[in-house]
Amino acid sequence: MINDYLNALRKAVQTNSSGSASLTEYIYAASAGNKDKNSKIEFFLEETNDINNEWIIKQEDPNGNQFLIASPFNNFIRDGFIRKINADFIDNGYDDVTIIEPLKQKTITETSFFMKLPDHILKSVLAKLSNRQLFDILTINKRLTNIICEILYYRPYVSNLQKLQKLEMTLLKSSLNLTKLPYYIYVKRLNFSFFNHLIDRYTLRNVSCCKLVERLTLVNCHGVTGSDVSFFVDSLNNNVLTSLDLSGVTNLNDVTIMALVNKCSVSLQGLYVPNLNCNNKFLIELVKNCFNLKRLRLNNCIPMDNTIAVNISNYLNRLVELDLSGCESINSDSVFQILVKLTNLRDLNLNGCKKLESKFIALLYDANKKLHKLKNLDIGNLNNYSSFKDSDIKKLVSIASNLKHLTLSKHKELTNDSLKYISKLNKTLTTLNIGHLVKITDIGISYLLDCSKLTYLDLSSCERISSDGLISLSVFKRLKRLGLVKCSQLDDYTLLIFLAKTQSKLERVHLSYCQQLTGFSILELLRRHINIQHLSVSGIPAIRSISPLIKKYSRPSPANFTSEQRVSFAIFSG
Repeated sequence: MINDYLNALRKAVQTNSSGSASLTEYIYAASAGNKDKNSKIEFFLEETNDINNEWIIKQEDPNGNQFLIASPFNNFIRDGFIRKINADFIDNGYDDVTIIEPLKQKTITETSFFMKLPDHILKSVLAKLSNRQLFDILTINKRLTNIICEILYYRPYVSNLQKLQKLEMTLLKSSLNLTKLPYYIYVKRLNFSFFNHLIDRYTLRNVSCCKLVERLTLVNCHGVTGSDVSFFVDSLNNNVLTSLDLSGVTNLNDVTIMALVNKCSVSLQGLYVPNLNCNNKFLIELVKNCFNLKRLRLNNCIPMDNTIAVNISNYLNRLVELDLSGCESINSDSVFQILVKLTNLRDLNLNGCKKLESKFIALLYDANKKLHKLKNLDIGNLNNYSSFKDSDIKKLVSIASNLKHLTLSKHKELTNDSLKYISKLNKTLTTLNIGHLVKITDIGISYLLDCSKLTYLDLSSCERISSDGLISLSVFKRLKRLGLVKCSQLDDYTLLIFLAKTQSKLERVHLSYCQQLTGFSILELLRRHINIQHLSVSGIPAIRSISPLIKKYSRPSPANFTSEQRVSFAIFSG
């Protein structure tokens, strides 16, 4: 490249018929008076991809000294490395040229300033670039290579089996010092959820050489067991792991819990271990030692009882999220202790806690306890004998006035008055699930119209809501998710009027078992709302009649469905 550049340079200033000065008359020593023939000077040239014949011109300063500068036609010169070149020249007596001005001096200065920045600032700047842009500058120098590789391997992205195997091999080789860079040290986050079907026990053991992993996500990695997780955690450095998500991992047991207690009791801040099956004493040991936990999910945890719940309230005072859904042994007294002592709690999920009653609301109200930080409360799907009353909802709204997400499904004793109290949350409420509230009518819906910030509304099985009540839902301009499963009053006329009036941009719509609907209104829904990502139309006779034509686009039906349910199953996502 440099030789080509010099050849083009010589051609650019070669003597022509009009007597123009030659190259030897243009290039002089940097200091005046150095005019010996065959002497050498050093000057800087930049790499280029194209050549322009008029790249250099002469100019004169106020003192009469002439010097060479880059011409306006040298835009082809790119920012890059500056090469030091020795150029031979012969002085033919052109005495008035005394200096050669370096090209792109400003760019050189900016580059050097950039490289003088500390590593952590360089890393922050380079992290804004895409992977493709990072690859383009990967080989500039060793320092940048180290920083860029650290960015690329911080959260390695794998999309197929070949890339996964390549990643495993690279990490193993680097841990044995068989690579130039220690890639295994750079890995801080591993998320295998996007390709969980590729992950097995050997994958997790192969990447166990990464001893500085801070976050590990194994959602629905069914090929991994609790023993494999224990092996990985034991291989980590002490108190490095801060977040662990094992949703869908099978056989989580005592060994898994004790590995967490021994290796990351101080650092652990987020732990998601649904369907945990271990001894009570090990779970209590976890709660007592991992005192920095901020997010804890123990949904459907078999050993979960009131004793463990009380220990959570006593030791985990930094919790902001707690999920105890499906833990059927806890009662109102332990929930009261949790809400009183965990003052930072924002999200509490008690869905399906069969022994839970409304008593904890009355206790909080009597104690004048305000839950200002509580934003998300799920107390749906409790047993049929402990349904909340309208008075309970009135007290709940009074003590938790900043709720954004509220689930009250299957509380069959609630009436329109409850929706009147809920409407007082109109400044904050964005998500409301009141499915299976069989006593709700159009009057209750009219109260909700004040909650203009609603983005999600579930009215499934609210069969007493008429066509007019359903049409009135069109006033919610921010609505993105709408659940109308088994709303028997919903027909083509109602849906078409709703679509004509609404200004919302729906993304998820559930219309299953609305048997009066036909394909015409459903197609109109899809035509008007092009952003729909999920559509549920199971159990609709009109859809069932064309089921063979659209079945290939539907999700597969669950394995426990009957043959009749499989035929009518039609849920589309994309």
